[in-house]
Amino acid sequence: MHTLLIDEIETLASHRGACKSEVRKFLDTIGRAGTLESELLDLYYDARLYSWNISTVRAIEKGIRLSHEDEAVSPYLIQANGEVRRKAGSKA
Repeated sequence: MHTLLIDEIETLASHRGACKSEVRKFLDTIGRAGTLESELLDLYYDARLYSWNISTVRAIEKGIRLSHEDEAVSPYLIQANGEVRRKAGSKA
């Protein structure tokens, strides 16, 4: 697991239709729940409790999954439009 960088959080918060403040707030807490499963459960609980829209939930979910990937292994970056792209110079 790695802590998300500010730029990564801002990219995720910029997803079309996502509530930026909620995405930022939630992703700032990544790592406190411990496991991927625990963080996803926290997300789904909060999403229902606060009636978040699907764009907000998907942006946060991408951030959670990104934070649990091994940085050295992942050849992907999440673009501002939500697309996942291969990092320059990475091999398939």
